[in-house]
Amino acid sequence: MSDKPNSCGLSRYHLFHSVDASLKRLQLDYIDLLYVHGVDPKTSIEEIMHTLIDVVNTGKVRYIAVCNWYAWQVAKANTFAEAKGWHKFIALQHHYSAVNRDIEHELVSMAEEYHLAIFPWSPLAGGFLTGKFTRESLAEGARRSSYDFPPVDKEKAYNLVEVMKEIGKQYGASVAQVALAWVR
Repeated sequence: MSDKPNSCGLSRYHLFHSVDASLKRLQLDYIDLLYVHGVDPKTSIEEIMHTLIDVVNTGKVRYIAVCNWYAWQVAKANTFAEAKGWHKFIALQHHYSAVNRDIEHELVSMAEEYHLAIFPWSPLAGGFLTGKFTRESLAEGARRSSYDFPPVDKEKAYNLVEVMKEIGKQYGASVAQVALAWVR
């Protein structure tokens, strides 16, 4: 735990400070889409939304989005913002690939209900769905060989890669192209 509570998480000070630092570092006047990443158990959703609205109202940020929150948290945040007449989240970013489809359980239908765009991260499952990983070889030197992120059910992924290879042969496409087409 940090001895500086405002140096992390989604506190008001940290959000404003992070936006200012990003604008300076990137030499920009504003950020088109600001994502809040992860859940901050020490800052209420109401406080986070209030701060985000204030950041948008300064003109430093155009739109707000969220990454890796649960569906109920996003729904609560947007309902709260709507009740106050504030800007709402317009997009979600979550891990989504042919081998990890967890967002389909609640997040996709919630995104449809709230008209949120979905931006998947790691659609190739950390490189696993490129076709270079097989049961026989873990592609020596590849990051995925020593660092299992995002975690995948490897047996399921190996089976999926085999199917994607066959599909790729039919269409003259690589495993990675098939995996990306599936996400799209």
